[in-house]
Amino acid sequence: MPGMGLPREAPAPIRFIANHVFPHMIPLPRRVYSPNVHMVEESADAVGRLVTDPELADTTSKYFEGHREIPLSDELYDDVRAEELWNGSLALTARP
Repeated sequence: MPGMGLPREAPAPIRFIANHVFPHMIPLPRRVYSPNVHMVEESADAVGRLVTDPELADTTSKYFEGHREIPLSDELYDDVRAEELWNGSLALTARP
């Protein structure tokens, strides 16, 4: 995510690209990959709204993309698949 300061230890040319070129390229991945590509400020604003907006105080089990609520996948309601995932996770993490 551009703007996070992750390349601060990188060589100067990489830092320049990350700080001055990538932020201007955000429209490209939004168009090609997903509209859910955001700058740090946009993401912080969206998360801040989820935490502080009184209209969302009682909201649970919802998924948001930026400021927009999006529908959940039907797979989330598949109890058989959930149990298989749970049992598989237990088997993979069981201590001998």
